[in-house]
Amino acid sequence: MNKQKTAVVTGAGSGIGRAIACRLGRDRFCVYVTDMNLKAAKETAAMIMDAGGSAGACEMNILDKDQIRAVVDRAIAETGSIDVWCNNAGVSSMQNCWEMTEKDWDFNMNINAKGVFLCTISFLPQMMKQKSGKIINTASIASLRSDPLLSCYCASKWAVAGYSRTIAKEMGPYGITCNYICPGIVSTSMNERETKWSALIQGKTPEQVHQDMLDLIPTGKFTTPEEVANVVSFLAGPDSDGINGAQLTITGGMEA
Repeated sequence: MNKQKTAVVTGAGSGIGRAIACRLGRDRFCVYVTDMNLKAAKETAAMIMDAGGSAGACEMNILDKDQIRAVVDRAIAETGSIDVWCNNAGVSSMQNCWEMTEKDWDFNMNINAKGVFLCTISFLPQMMKQKSGKIINTASIASLRSDPLLSCYCASKWAVAGYSRTIAKEMGPYGITCNYICPGIVSTSMNERETKWSALIQGKTPEQVHQDMLDLIPTGKFTTPEEVANVVSFLAGPDSDGINGAQLTITGGMEA
């Protein structure tokens, strides 16, 4: 009988992270749902278990090395392996580039880039010991293009892209793949906040900004968290074994 595989998802208390965790639960992974908000993590874990899956909730700040280590140790102790790690947690700041502050820069770079680094160096020894594993990082369409008002966010996501591709080369000989996904405009609470911020900065209504964003998408609709999760499901499964160091876009064609 094949052993159940283990997946860890960061920032899985809501939005894209929750959709990814729930999808991996349906794919029969034992999912460790991590989030700074333990209550939200428990809600996601309950959704997975209510659907017949296996899950555990963990409070984890991706900048806290002790909390990361605790999650890694728990997953190994309870399941014996870490087969998939999805670095999904992220934040954004929106402002004209000349009005961005050092605090904005650090906020984006620390969570979006440094957090990926701290998590990765914590779980990699286990994957190297196994000589197997799949790393899936959440970058963004902002790692492929410039987005006005998102200079710090874009910089942090370009960092994720470069880090992911380098990890893919270094870890390939160990049987470990690293790929990164680039969602476009996704229907989440973060997108709702950014729509309001953009409207305020540009002197437009949220409805006008909403339409401006839709006009960028050939399919004429925002991406759903579930559509992003479907791509992660593919990368986490055996059908993607030959893919390494790749970017997969889920944008409705924004980058075309």
